[in-house]
Amino acid sequence: MEPRHIWIKAGRAAQRRAAAASSATNVLGFHDCHRNIRGPYGGCADFLRSIAPAVRERNPRLFSRHETALLAAAPELREITAPRRETLLDTASADERIRFHPRGRTLRIAHGIADFLEALTAGRDGPAAAVFFDNADHADQTTVELLGVLLRRTDPSRLQLLIGSAGDLDWAEGCSAIRLAEEPDTEDGSCADEVLARRYIDADCVDGGPLALAAYERADPALRARRHGERAARLAADGPQGARTGALPFHLERGTEPQTAGVAALEEAARHCLLSGFYHSAVEFAERGLGLVDPRTDHRSWWNLLTGLAGALAALDRPEEALARYHEARAVTVSPRAHMAAAGSIAVLLARHLPPPRRDLTAARAWANQAVAIADLLPEAGERAAASVFHRQALALLDARTGDLAGALRTIEDGLADLQRHFGPEGRPLDRARLLHNRSRIHLETARPDLAIADLNRVIELDPHHADHYFDRARIHRELGDPRAAVADYGTAIELGPPFPEEFYNRADTWSVLGEPSRALADLDRTLVLDPDHVEALISRSALRFSLGDLPGAEEDARRGLALSPGEPRLLCSLALVLGERGEQERADGLLTAALARAADMAELWANRAAVRFDRGDAEAAVRDLDEAIRLDDTPLFRFNRALGHLALQRHDAAEHELRNLLTREDEMDPDLGAAVRAQLTRCQTGTGVRP
Repeated sequence: MEPRHIWIKAGRAAQRRAAAASSATNVLGFHDCHRNIRGPYGGCADFLRSIAPAVRERNPRLFSRHETALLAAAPELREITAPRRETLLDTASADERIRFHPRGRTLRIAHGIADFLEALTAGRDGPAAAVFFDNADHADQTTVELLGVLLRRTDPSRLQLLIGSAGDLDWAEGCSAIRLAEEPDTEDGSCADEVLARRYIDADCVDGGPLALAAYERADPALRARRHGERAARLAADGPQGARTGALPFHLERGTEPQTAGVAALEEAARHCLLSGFYHSAVEFAERGLGLVDPRTDHRSWWNLLTGLAGALAALDRPEEALARYHEARAVTVSPRAHMAAAGSIAVLLARHLPPPRRDLTAARAWANQAVAIADLLPEAGERAAASVFHRQALALLDARTGDLAGALRTIEDGLADLQRHFGPEGRPLDRARLLHNRSRIHLETARPDLAIADLNRVIELDPHHADHYFDRARIHRELGDPRAAVADYGTAIELGPPFPEEFYNRADTWSVLGEPSRALADLDRTLVLDPDHVEALISRSALRFSLGDLPGAEEDARRGLALSPGEPRLLCSLALVLGERGEQERADGLLTAALARAADMAELWANRAAVRFDRGDAEAAVRDLDEAIRLDDTPLFRFNRALGHLALQRHDAAEHELRNLLTREDEMDPDLGAAVRAQLTRCQTGTGVRP
């Protein structure tokens, strides 16, 4: 029987653990993913921490290759290695942090960890290793996302995942399921309530059993709070680092000082998750903190929690909720700095994050002006300069959105000059990199790719370990006609990791330009491992497989893509080409006609239908289709095919005229097409022209 990952559903942890132990022969570890214990990445981080040190000793190159993902998910690993490839975003101080990680970072981390485990278990002999992750139904979003990726990508014959839960899991599809009935309670009922309650608290209120839970709920609230405080003290003294985003705030908010120690712990956890890009957890911690804090007595914590919550909501594409939180903040505080920050954030939400029908560039400019006006009144010169430069970038964004690229460029260059004047050539590198990156975009908009690439070169000098900069520069190399430089930059971006499907997809396209179909195919394969629903990659791979003679593969990709994007014209075209090669010309014609109904401006569709109609013996219809293709895109190949159509219709004069005109465009043709044109012209002149 083919091995599969296993989902174990049972009400008690002991049942699930026993079932896991009996389901696999080589269990590497039992790891609890409950968010109460360590929050982001839960038991997955514990698993990585248990295996990574030995991997680093045995295979340092493998560890180094996946360092970014490993350290992001399991920061305790910094105890055995210092990160080698930190970005400016990673090292910026709190007051310099002007950017946040993209929402998709955690998915990239998940794929980086999947790559690590895949490489680690490759070529493994003997029975599969297994690892048990319990309480998956109480895991945070990062853990759920990672486990979902591992279930899809990990080969159970090498590493078998055992997933435990008390409740249902809608993301554990494809697993063999073991569902166990609730066992009779076997707990010792003779224990005193205080002992049972303490046992429950010491288990971080995760699974102490029904008697312990009942004893906890009956316990005196003051005693409960004291026991939570004692557990928190032990965790603070010698608990794992991950407890600071799990068990520590959980106990402190239930301890004897929830509005001070509890709020502080939740604020720290929310901040860590926000800066790490763990936005779902940031929202949860911030909301819990706001439920305890009083803005009248602890304005700083309230403000940090509220703005952190709003920032996380914006990152999660929930801009309306973020907007409401900023307005809530403005209604409570009279702090100029708070109003400055809120105004700047509202401006960006109105200009960029709200759904297009709700965006309001005029209102956004008013809010941005307010932020700048307050920034310019700040008393300390350095803070005033940094805040003014930062908020003026919203005005540059608005200028660019409204077509005033010259105004946007002036604002950015004024900002760069202000940074140089107030902080010197080395100060505020993250601000400087951001402005240079923004100026690069303006140069692209104004058709100055040479200046755009010069700015990105400077950004990379400032921030050499940030993959996105190389990705952006690669695209400009393509515009400048230097695909090999683009391939090199895509390669650097991929090496810096963690993996991002667009890097492989764009490099695949560049390999195709360079005439490297096998490399292009490998990168498209990789794209679809990372994102199985990447429709553009399916379109490209279907076409590439067809060109390489892999008709079953081309058909599979076309049908898979059409299931995701019904009626997509390029996929209909790919499927039509496959059917045409199999002699099913009528079906191919129908698919191309359906594609043209959706995309009549695609010259390739007209040309391909012309080929099908020619093969069906309808040269007249084929020529009409080629007329339309040439109207849209006057390529030598389309004209050559139209000449063949004229020949088939015995229109020798029209064919000869077409072919003679093509000889004036030899610089646009590859050698094979040029030779075919000359050969057909000779045949045309002798009256023997036929389609080759």
